[in-house]
Amino acid sequence: LLVSGASLLFSSCSKDDVPAKSGVSFDIEGEEVFESNGTLESFHPLLINGATGTTIDVKIVLDKPLNETAVIAYSIDGSATKNSILEPIADFDIDGNDENITINKGESEATISIQLFEDNEFEIDNDYNLFETIILTLESVVSGPAKISAQSTYTLVVNEDDALVFLDWDSGDGTPGDVDMD
Repeated sequence: LLVSGASLLFSSCSKDDVPAKSGVSFDIEGEEVFESNGTLESFHPLLINGATGTTIDVKIVLDKPLNETAVIAYSIDGSATKNSILEPIADFDIDGNDENITINKGESEATISIQLFEDNEFEIDNDYNLFETIILTLESVVSGPAKISAQSTYTLVVNEDDALVFLDWDSGDGTPGDVDMD
């Protein structure tokens, strides 16, 4: 009995319990918003002095609080254009580091903040879609006790809300007519 008790003591001391990894995923699959919130503040700051854009917070959730800090790498894709040195007035920007998000020990959620801008351009693609997309994908765990879970992609659909006016006159019989704008 003494020998088996000693062997149990040594075997339990020789193995460190490896903490289970926290599953990391986006809270929702995606959402739709308008490019502008109807105020001047929603414009890009280089177009309107004092404008800030509209903040869209994308929530990342963990299935349990982290027992150590973790760093998660993510990618940005989609048809919307991100602010850059070459294109300073674009559709959106990401607050902070736009390649990694750090989630601190004890946390069970984090946020990626997208600054969405009215850029004063009417955006329409070749298929006549009046929207653009911003797609975030959780790519990998850079460090820490985490694992990417099933909901690893978030899609923000940004609907164009600028006015488009078509002027058309007919000659009274349903055929287009000449109009003198003077």
